[in-house]
Amino acid sequence: MPTNVYFDTGTTAEQRLYENLIIEQLSVFGQDVYYLPRKLVNEDTLFDEDASSSFNDAYIIEMYLDNIEGYEGQKEMMTRFGLDMQDEATWVVSKRRFEQLISLDQNLIVSTRPNEGDLIYFP
Repeated sequence: MPTNVYFDTGTTAEQRLYENLIIEQLSVFGQDVYYLPRKLVNEDTLFDEDASSSFNDAYIIEMYLDNIEGYEGQKEMMTRFGLDMQDEATWVVSKRRFEQLISLDQNLIVSTRPNEGDLIYFP
């Protein structure tokens, strides 16, 4: 059965309304955290890594802590290479707020999203 032609959920006004509701929900239930984007100092193009990164900027942005796994101590193991910690946390951030605050920085690897290796400091 085809979709109903009388309901159009793809209008920009409705999408903007949903985005505003998400931003308001993050402002009410989220926490202020420091987002520290990683700056590549000496990038090795052969291995595609940077052994010496720096974190020069810190931005305060509201995020919602969605899920925490492993902070009870179950995911820490001693291996032959040292201590292996696999703790992880899932944070929710608004795309528009991220673009307003952080994507203006010229030193980002990819300016439209959080990059691998960036830090989130939760005071």
